[in-house]
Amino acid sequence: MCLNYLKVFMKHISTVVITLFFLLQTLTIFAQDIETIKNSKPIQSSGSLSASTTHELITDSTLADNSFYYYLNGNLTTTFFGVVSVPISFAFTDNTLTKNAALPFNRFSLSPTYKGYTLFLGFNSMTFSQYTLSGHDYLGVGAAYQNEVWDISAFYGRLRKACAPDSTATKFDIGYKRMGGGFKVGHMFGKTSVAGNVICIKDKKNSVSFNNHPEMYIPAKENVASSIEAGTTLIPNLNIRGEYAISVLKSQYSSDSLKTEPLCPEANLYYTSVFHAYNFALDYSLGNSQVGMTYKYMPPNYETLGGYYFNEDQRQITATFSTMIADRIAVAGDAGFSRDNVKHQKLSTNKNMVYSINVSGNLTQKLNMSASFNNDQSYINIRDNYRQLIQTSQFEDLDTNNYSQLSSTSMLSMSYSLGGSEQVSHSLTADFTYQTTNEEQRYDTLTAKAKILNSNAGYSCTLNNIGTSLSLRGGFNRTKTSAQNVDIATVSAGVSQRFKTPLTLSLDGTLANTMYDTISSYIVNARFSATYTFFEKHNISLSAAYIHNSATATLKNRLTVNFNYFYTFALKRKDNNENNENQQL
Repeated sequence: MCLNYLKVFMKHISTVVITLFFLLQTLTIFAQDIETIKNSKPIQSSGSLSASTTHELITDSTLADNSFYYYLNGNLTTTFFGVVSVPISFAFTDNTLTKNAALPFNRFSLSPTYKGYTLFLGFNSMTFSQYTLSGHDYLGVGAAYQNEVWDISAFYGRLRKACAPDSTATKFDIGYKRMGGGFKVGHMFGKTSVAGNVICIKDKKNSVSFNNHPEMYIPAKENVASSIEAGTTLIPNLNIRGEYAISVLKSQYSSDSLKTEPLCPEANLYYTSVFHAYNFALDYSLGNSQVGMTYKYMPPNYETLGGYYFNEDQRQITATFSTMIADRIAVAGDAGFSRDNVKHQKLSTNKNMVYSINVSGNLTQKLNMSASFNNDQSYINIRDNYRQLIQTSQFEDLDTNNYSQLSSTSMLSMSYSLGGSEQVSHSLTADFTYQTTNEEQRYDTLTAKAKILNSNAGYSCTLNNIGTSLSLRGGFNRTKTSAQNVDIATVSAGVSQRFKTPLTLSLDGTLANTMYDTISSYIVNARFSATYTFFEKHNISLSAAYIHNSATATLKNRLTVNFNYFYTFALKRKDNNENNENQQL
């Protein structure tokens, strides 16, 4: 019953709050700085426009010839009398693999700003809290007002478009149309701040039919989540803050008898889960040093529909510190205790010390080094070497969320300048990374533990007098899992030439040898690009990438050609005084 009242309340609260934003402080609108308006240009505009095409040629494939795509991106910011700013941006493609995704590439946004008021239209993202709405994209309307005392925001829109199942889809790809809204209100009381937020999000269960693929059925969900956070300064340099969140998640009941459409709408069976999460932190600053303590609690399976991934089932207490040594070396670290199975639902419990240390700085004028180690768990997106080798366009895998949970990472990187002269400069770089990972995906029950060793070293030379840059790199990657071992050794070289005319040419080549247990294969990757700038604001580039992969029976040879055009502009509309002066001249 409480959840139903919250749903009705949230259905209208976003509209009410957005309206109130522009009624707040009405009297101050008439007290604007008239001199600023008088001395500003009536209209000023600046922005950029880019267009690119991708044509893919695959010589040994039976795939349909539908490999020509184009992408358009643009942004325009118009300022009226130096007071009202109206940014507009858009992105569009005819690539069906991206535009039809649940989080599509095609999007537009309009965000007019006046003083502390902002109105969001189209595609945008907001963050209320790490426990409720956390950077999730939405298509709809939003508003915000912010000054030294108030921080107010609200939104309503579509968080995910409907994607019906087909023979090529996975459970992560498909989903219902997801609508929702929410608001956040924060206020400063001197040295104390308080903020609270509420979101309400619901799947439209009739937006997707599973008649043809009942085995791919996923339950419809609806969610109400809220959090409250506060912070204050008890004594000079001592800050304390904390947050408490609750998430109520209803999931439509599913069983073998309900995996057909209609899903017994008269029964309307749901399973309700209630999650509580909270954190607490304090820190103390003294000079260029800082110490602190944090406590975090996240229950198992914690979920809200306003976020993508959560570091769940964890209780952790951590002490932190940071300082500067000799004003040139930064040192930061933390140490603490972490455990999972906080609800005692598992047969085993993992308890471990969580700690990390990071050191970076210029050891000498020529040597720069950074090192870090941590075993703190977090979700990141891994861009492995193999994908980088076979990728030919930056628009690939736009809707792929290959998130993995890292349990420990060690990293060392350094760069050393060999010196030279104004005409010639040389440098060496090297980096080493060792990771132990536990890969997980929310819609995949399988996990894969892995150990990854990655090392790279390179030499670069720049001939400033003739505009030539040379590079030579080598690397080795080893990934060891319970299922297989993969070794990748790479060698690459590149040359770039900048001419006196605004033309730059570059050529890179990479040879990679891959060993899957006892199976060996190789990949040849060659990339060429040319960039030309004319009239200072126009830039065109042409690039071609060729890949030969001996590991595949088909798709062995792949050639991708990209053409890009980029234009930046700034426009000012002259006022009457300037027009009169120009006429007199």
